[in-house]
Amino acid sequence: MQTVFGILSIISVVVFFIGMVKPAILINKKTGEVPERKNLAAGAIGLFLFSLVMVGLLGDEKPTNNPDSEKLAAAEVKQPSLNITPENFRVKFNEVSELIDTSFHINRIDVKEGPVSDTANVTLSDQNSLVIAVTKDGMVNSVTSISIGDGTFKSGANMLFLATTIVRSISPHLESEKAAQIAIELMKLSTNDKAGEAHTKLIDGVEYYAIFNKQLGFWFGAELPDTK
Repeated sequence: MQTVFGILSIISVVVFFIGMVKPAILINKKTGEVPERKNLAAGAIGLFLFSLVMVGLLGDEKPTNNPDSEKLAAAEVKQPSLNITPENFRVKFNEVSELIDTSFHINRIDVKEGPVSDTANVTLSDQNSLVIAVTKDGMVNSVTSISIGDGTFKSGANMLFLATTIVRSISPHLESEKAAQIAIELMKLSTNDKAGEAHTKLIDGVEYYAIFNKQLGFWFGAELPDTK
């Protein structure tokens, strides 16, 4: 519509100049009357002003947001991730878990949509679970295990096995002993920290962290380092 009124403004200018120079060109073929210059001028100026007003009004209109277009634009922007899809993580996690002979197994990962990132909750046992954050373009952004121990040796061992499995799944290039060492070191630091502070270790662009709190349990995760 803005283009239409722009064309009308141009036409009004042309009519004005024709009417002033040679009004006979605009003769009414039915009546044979030649329009008066003052009437042509008034009409052309009125049309010109009306067209300018409409162009200005339409130019101020804000484009309607299209949710589908916004989602598509967001999907085209690559978000930082751990370079692994939820399905690939599931497969790798199960492979490592079988290798180190643990009972942990992920049958499926159901990703639920969120405003900033999508998430998935995976229950591994009564005492152990995973929270997985997924970017809008379908890549794993972080993995966090949450373990509530009962004070037994078995529950403590399961926490360590789960932490080791996460490290080996996210950083498969690491030797098994190195992965276990990272898990053991962070677990010791966090469980001995009475303040419940997070302890971290950066390995090839991935930040592994551990937090222990008597109320919340033992948390071990992998994420991208904070670049703020």
